[in-house]
Amino acid sequence: MDMDTEDRRLILSYSTGGEARTVTVQLEAVPMRFGGFRYYALCPRTLRRCQVLPVVGGVVACRQAHRLTYASQSMDQVDRTRRRMDRCEKRLHEKPRRGQNRERLTDALINATDRFERVANAHMTRRWGHLF
Repeated sequence: MDMDTEDRRLILSYSTGGEARTVTVQLEAVPMRFGGFRYYALCPRTLRRCQVLPVVGGVVACRQAHRLTYASQSMDQVDRTRRRMDRCEKRLHEKPRRGQNRERLTDALINATDRFERVANAHMTRRWGHLF
């Protein structure tokens, strides 16, 4: 990765499938409120301002150009409640940060577990209820 400070270009050199590639990405400097600049990459395909340019199939482009979605956009209600339950459990087993109440975290985990069971049961009844 090489940055040309004069005309604000980022030169990416990488290899995919044994083939060496070089892509030049334009950078846009946006002035910040209290001074300085924030730099954004301009997608080589759509010219959208972005902070992340994933490489998919050897092509550098923004998420929208690759038609990628966030994982949370593909989740249904069961997945969301399971994710919430897992996050509560993880936070409960971590070392508590200042101001965290173990009792509050335990209550949140119990509530998330109850909600997950209700949602999962409703989903199974809706999906396979005719078998019972």
